[in-house]
Amino acid sequence: MENSVGYARRNWLVGAPEFADWDELNAYLQEKSEADQPRRPRGKEATVAQLLAEERAQMRPLPDRPFPTAKRVAVQANKLSLVTFATNRYSVPVSHAHESLTLRASAQWARSATGKRSSPGIGAVGAGARLWINPNTGVVEAVPRHKEIKEPLARKILKRLDAE
Repeated sequence: MENSVGYARRNWLVGAPEFADWDELNAYLQEKSEADQPRRPRGKEATVAQLLAEERAQMRPLPDRPFPTAKRVAVQANKLSLVTFATNRYSVPVSHAHESLTLRASAQWARSATGKRSSPGIGAVGAGARLWINPNTGVVEAVPRHKEIKEPLARKILKRLDAE
């Protein structure tokens, strides 16, 4: 498996292609891996499809509930209402300045909470994207920090935030 990840990186991601979001990247990788099924890896007599079928027979089923991948860390908001996580600073509402908070972060979002209360409006400061929260639904979406965002991405962000 690890060798396959290296193969995909070296052959499909050279030149650092750009994707609007994770869904677009995953669709691209799915398309490439399906097209790669008839290939015979060096030193093997079977095709990628045959090797995958053998490996799938050994796999366990996925759990009924998705495994939570968000990381939880205790953070302290400073006098500027900023918390630091993984070298990025995130703004929290001013009412939470100087408070101890719990920050939950995943590859796509970050949320802070004081006890059981989630804080709306957390935004990334100094990161590659700003995090926007719909205060009515609590939905969080990362928005790239670019002067111009392409129309399909803008529509997707608005749809995810239930803002259209």
